[in-house]
Amino acid sequence: LDVLSQDVRPLWHEWLEAQGSGAKLSAFYTSVLGKPYTAEGSGVTAKNLADTATAAPIDAAGSSNLQYETVVAGIDVGSRLLHVNVSVVSKTQDETQQRTGRFVGTVTSFEEAYDLLVRYSVGVCVIDSRPEVRKAQELRDKCLDSGICDVWLCQFHPTERIGKEDYGMRLDWGMRVVTVDRTQLLDATMDDMRYDPPRKLFPEDVWHVDGWQDQMTAPRRVLNDRGEKYIWDEGNADDHYRF
Repeated sequence: LDVLSQDVRPLWHEWLEAQGSGAKLSAFYTSVLGKPYTAEGSGVTAKNLADTATAAPIDAAGSSNLQYETVVAGIDVGSRLLHVNVSVVSKTQDETQQRTGRFVGTVTSFEEAYDLLVRYSVGVCVIDSRPEVRKAQELRDKCLDSGICDVWLCQFHPTERIGKEDYGMRLDWGMRVVTVDRTQLLDATMDDMRYDPPRKLFPEDVWHVDGWQDQMTAPRRVLNDRGEKYIWDEGNADDHYRF
Protein backbone atom coordinates (compact mmCIF):
# COMPACT_ATOMS: atom_id res chain seq x y z
CA LEU A 1 0.00 0.00 0.00
CA ASP A 2 3.02 2.29 0.39
CA VAL A 3 3.82 2.02 -3.32
CA LEU A 4 1.54 4.67 -4.83
CA SER A 5 2.15 3.49 -8.38
CA GLN A 6 0.59 0.11 -7.61
CA ASP A 7 -3.13 -0.09 -8.30
CA VAL A 8 -4.74 -1.99 -5.43
CA ARG A 9 -7.87 -2.97 -7.37
CA PRO A 10 -6.34 -5.90 -9.32
CA LEU A 11 -4.90 -7.24 -6.08
CA TRP A 12 -8.30 -6.97 -4.42
CA HIS A 13 -9.93 -8.93 -7.26
CA GLU A 14 -7.17 -11.54 -7.07
CA TRP A 15 -7.83 -11.84 -3.34
CA LEU A 16 -11.57 -12.37 -3.93
CA GLU A 17 -10.95 -15.01 -6.58
CA ALA A 18 -8.66 -16.88 -4.19
CA GLN A 19 -11.35 -17.37 -1.55
CA GLY A 20 -12.16 -21.01 -1.03
CA SER A 21 -8.99 -22.24 -2.73
CA GLY A 22 -6.03 -23.11 -0.53
CA ALA A 23 -3.68 -23.19 -3.53
CA LYS A 24 -4.75 -19.72 -4.77
CA LEU A 25 -4.63 -18.26 -1.27
CA SER A 26 -1.15 -19.69 -0.79
CA ALA A 27 -0.01 -18.15 -4.07
CA PHE A 28 -1.57 -14.79 -3.13
CA TYR A 29 0.13 -14.70 0.27
CA THR A 30 3.54 -15.70 -1.01
CA SER A 31 3.67 -13.81 -4.35
CA VAL A 32 1.57 -10.72 -3.59
CA LEU A 33 1.86 -10.17 0.14
CA GLY A 34 5.28 -11.77 0.51
CA LYS A 35 4.14 -13.65 3.62
CA PRO A 36 4.00 -17.36 4.47
CA TYR A 37 0.55 -18.86 4.15
CA THR A 38 -0.95 -20.94 6.95
CA ALA A 39 -4.28 -22.56 6.21
CA GLU A 40 -6.85 -22.42 8.99
CA GLY A 41 -6.96 -25.71 10.83
CA SER A 42 -3.59 -26.90 9.52
CA GLY A 43 -1.83 -26.61 12.85
CA VAL A 44 -1.75 -25.16 16.33
CA THR A 45 -1.99 -21.37 16.25
CA ALA A 46 -0.91 -18.62 18.62
CA LYS A 47 -4.59 -18.08 19.47
CA ASN A 48 -4.96 -21.76 20.41
CA LEU A 49 -2.00 -21.37 22.74
CA ALA A 50 -3.41 -18.17 24.24
CA ASP A 51 -6.69 -19.94 24.96
CA THR A 52 -4.92 -22.77 26.76
CA ALA A 53 -2.20 -20.85 28.66
CA THR A 54 -4.49 -20.08 31.60
CA ALA A 55 -3.33 -22.40 34.38
CA ALA A 56 -1.40 -21.38 37.49
CA PRO A 57 2.21 -20.24 36.87
CA ILE A 58 4.97 -22.81 36.40
CA ASP A 59 5.87 -24.48 39.68
CA ALA A 60 9.62 -24.94 39.34
CA ALA A 61 10.03 -26.33 42.84
CA GLY A 62 7.43 -29.08 42.63
CA SER A 63 4.88 -29.77 45.34
CA SER A 64 4.37 -32.50 47.91
CA ASN A 65 0.61 -32.04 47.43
CA LEU A 66 0.90 -33.67 44.02
CA GLN A 67 1.36 -37.08 45.62
CA TYR A 68 -2.42 -37.11 46.02
CA GLU A 69 -3.02 -36.19 42.37
CA THR A 70 -2.80 -38.10 39.08
CA VAL A 71 0.39 -36.69 37.58
CA VAL A 72 1.75 -37.49 34.12
CA ALA A 73 4.84 -36.35 32.22
CA GLY A 74 6.07 -36.33 28.65
CA ILE A 75 9.74 -36.06 27.68
CA ASP A 76 10.98 -35.38 24.15
CA VAL A 77 14.70 -35.82 23.56
CA GLY A 78 16.57 -33.12 21.68
CA SER A 79 20.20 -32.93 20.60
CA ARG A 80 21.35 -31.31 23.85
CA LEU A 81 18.25 -30.93 26.02
CA LEU A 82 15.33 -32.99 27.26
CA HIS A 83 12.04 -31.11 26.91
CA VAL A 84 9.62 -31.92 29.73
CA ASN A 85 5.91 -31.30 30.27
CA VAL A 86 4.38 -32.28 33.64
CA SER A 87 0.59 -32.20 34.00
CA VAL A 88 -2.12 -33.04 36.52
CA VAL A 89 -4.99 -35.11 35.11
CA SER A 90 -8.53 -34.32 36.21
CA LYS A 91 -12.11 -34.54 34.97
CA THR A 92 -14.10 -31.61 33.56
CA GLN A 93 -17.79 -30.98 34.16
CA ASP A 94 -18.72 -32.99 31.07
CA GLU A 95 -16.58 -35.90 32.33
CA THR A 96 -13.84 -35.49 29.74
CA GLN A 97 -10.22 -35.76 30.76
CA GLN A 98 -8.23 -32.56 31.21
CA ARG A 99 -4.46 -32.18 31.62
CA THR A 100 -3.32 -29.05 33.47
CA GLY A 101 0.36 -28.17 33.14
CA ARG A 102 2.45 -27.67 36.25
CA PHE A 103 5.91 -27.59 34.66
CA VAL A 104 7.15 -26.91 31.13
CA GLY A 105 10.88 -26.65 30.54
CA THR A 106 14.14 -28.42 29.84
CA VAL A 107 16.74 -30.44 31.71
CA THR A 108 20.23 -31.24 30.51
CA SER A 109 20.51 -34.89 31.52
CA PHE A 110 18.53 -38.04 32.21
CA GLU A 111 19.60 -37.79 35.85
CA GLU A 112 17.88 -34.40 36.08
CA ALA A 113 14.83 -35.89 34.37
CA TYR A 114 14.70 -38.60 37.06
CA ASP A 115 14.90 -35.98 39.82
CA LEU A 116 12.07 -34.06 38.15
CA LEU A 117 9.84 -37.14 38.09
CA VAL A 118 10.49 -37.66 41.80
CA ARG A 119 9.91 -34.00 42.66
CA TYR A 120 6.51 -33.89 40.98
CA SER A 121 5.33 -37.33 42.14
CA VAL A 122 4.82 -38.38 38.51
CA GLY A 123 2.87 -41.63 38.19
CA VAL A 124 3.27 -42.24 34.45
CA CYS A 125 5.85 -40.80 32.07
CA VAL A 126 6.17 -41.27 28.30
CA ILE A 127 9.58 -40.56 26.76
CA ASP A 128 10.79 -40.48 23.18
CA SER A 129 12.64 -43.76 22.58
CA ARG A 130 14.99 -42.16 20.05
CA PRO A 131 17.69 -41.10 19.54
CA GLU A 132 18.97 -41.92 23.07
CA VAL A 133 17.59 -45.46 23.18
CA ARG A 134 19.96 -46.77 25.83
CA LYS A 135 19.57 -43.82 28.17
CA ALA A 136 15.78 -43.88 27.80
CA GLN A 137 15.82 -47.58 28.69
CA GLU A 138 18.03 -46.86 31.72
CA LEU A 139 15.56 -44.22 32.92
CA ARG A 140 12.69 -46.68 32.46
CA ASP A 141 14.51 -49.38 34.44
CA LYS A 142 15.65 -47.01 37.20
CA CYS A 143 12.12 -45.71 37.75
CA LEU A 144 10.70 -49.24 37.64
CA ASP A 145 13.26 -50.55 40.15
CA SER A 146 12.70 -47.65 42.56
CA GLY A 147 8.92 -47.85 42.16
CA ILE A 148 8.55 -44.08 41.77
CA CYS A 149 7.11 -43.95 38.26
CA ASP A 150 5.94 -46.09 35.34
CA VAL A 151 8.03 -44.98 32.33
CA TRP A 152 7.01 -45.91 28.78
CA LEU A 153 9.22 -45.60 25.70
CA CYS A 154 7.37 -44.12 22.73
CA GLN A 155 7.87 -45.09 19.11
CA PHE A 156 5.88 -44.19 15.99
CA HIS A 157 4.35 -46.39 13.32
CA PRO A 158 1.69 -45.32 10.77
CA THR A 159 -1.67 -47.08 10.63
CA GLU A 160 -3.85 -47.30 7.53
CA ARG A 161 -7.06 -46.27 9.25
CA ILE A 162 -8.41 -45.08 12.57
CA GLY A 163 -9.32 -48.12 14.65
CA LYS A 164 -10.85 -48.66 18.06
CA GLU A 165 -7.58 -47.80 19.81
CA ASP A 166 -6.95 -44.07 20.19
CA TYR A 167 -3.87 -42.83 18.30
CA GLY A 168 -3.45 -46.31 16.73
CA MET A 169 -1.92 -47.23 20.08
CA ARG A 170 -0.29 -50.57 20.82
CA LEU A 171 1.19 -51.43 24.22
CA ASP A 172 4.05 -53.79 24.99
CA TRP A 173 3.66 -54.20 28.75
CA GLY A 174 6.76 -56.34 29.14
CA MET A 175 9.13 -53.80 27.54
CA ARG A 176 7.02 -50.76 28.51
CA VAL A 177 6.92 -49.60 24.88
CA VAL A 178 3.97 -47.67 23.46
CA THR A 179 3.58 -47.46 19.67
CA VAL A 180 1.35 -44.76 18.23
CA ASP A 181 0.40 -43.29 14.87
CA ARG A 182 2.15 -39.91 14.61
CA THR A 183 -0.58 -38.25 12.53
CA GLN A 184 -3.42 -39.42 14.76
CA LEU A 185 -1.50 -38.32 17.84
CA LEU A 186 -0.94 -34.78 16.60
CA ASP A 187 -4.53 -34.55 15.32
CA ALA A 188 -5.92 -35.54 18.71
CA THR A 189 -3.68 -33.28 20.77
CA MET A 190 -4.54 -30.32 18.54
CA ASP A 191 -8.23 -31.09 19.12
CA ASP A 192 -7.55 -31.13 22.88
CA MET A 193 -6.38 -27.52 22.67
CA ARG A 194 -9.35 -26.43 20.53
CA TYR A 195 -12.01 -28.15 22.59
CA ASP A 196 -14.36 -25.96 24.65
CA PRO A 197 -13.24 -25.98 27.39
CA PRO A 198 -9.71 -27.04 26.36
CA ARG A 199 -8.66 -30.50 27.45
CA LYS A 200 -5.06 -29.34 27.71
CA LEU A 201 -3.99 -26.30 29.72
CA PHE A 202 -0.56 -24.74 30.09
CA PRO A 203 0.81 -22.47 32.83
CA GLU A 204 -0.01 -18.82 32.15
CA ASP A 205 3.68 -17.87 32.14
CA VAL A 206 4.68 -20.61 29.68
CA TRP A 207 5.36 -17.87 27.09
CA HIS A 208 8.66 -17.22 28.88
CA VAL A 209 9.88 -20.77 28.20
CA ASP A 210 12.51 -20.49 25.48
CA GLY A 211 11.26 -21.87 22.15
CA TRP A 212 7.90 -23.06 23.46
CA GLN A 213 5.59 -21.12 21.12
CA ASP A 214 7.72 -21.74 18.02
CA GLN A 215 7.93 -25.48 18.70
CA MET A 216 4.22 -25.80 19.45
CA THR A 217 3.25 -24.15 16.15
CA ALA A 218 6.00 -25.65 13.94
CA PRO A 219 4.28 -28.84 12.70
CA ARG A 220 1.75 -28.26 9.92
CA ARG A 221 -0.85 -30.69 8.59
CA VAL A 222 -0.18 -31.08 4.85
CA LEU A 223 -0.70 -33.59 2.05
CA ASN A 224 2.21 -35.94 1.46
CA ASP A 225 4.27 -35.79 -1.73
CA ARG A 226 1.88 -38.11 -3.56
CA GLY A 227 -1.21 -36.20 -2.41
CA GLU A 228 -2.63 -39.40 -0.94
CA LYS A 229 -3.02 -38.55 2.75
CA TYR A 230 -2.35 -35.87 5.32
CA ILE A 231 0.81 -35.91 7.39
CA TRP A 232 2.37 -33.52 9.90
CA ASP A 233 5.52 -31.79 8.67
CA GLU A 234 7.67 -29.54 10.84
CA GLY A 235 10.15 -28.77 8.04
CA ASN A 236 13.56 -28.28 9.63
CA ALA A 237 12.15 -26.63 12.77
CA ASP A 238 12.29 -28.04 16.29
CA ASP A 239 8.97 -29.40 17.60
CA HIS A 240 9.95 -31.01 20.92
CA TYR A 241 7.37 -29.25 23.07
CA ARG A 242 4.61 -30.18 20.60
CA PHE A 243 5.37 -33.84 21.26
